[in-house]
Amino acid sequence: MGSVLGLAALAVVATSRGAGQLGNLPALTDGFGAAFVRSAAIAAVGGIAG
Repeated sequence: MGSVLGLAALAVVATSRGAGQLGNLPALTDGFGAAFVRSAAIAAVGGIAG
């Protein structure tokens, strides 16, 4: 259940930063980059806490 919610949250970040513009590759790449940075931050916090 947690992985499903995490994936959904990262998809929201990716589309909101990329403004949902599928034809605009730089905006889409920026959105996925932001999602991966946030994912890495969450993993780092989890590693420190665990």
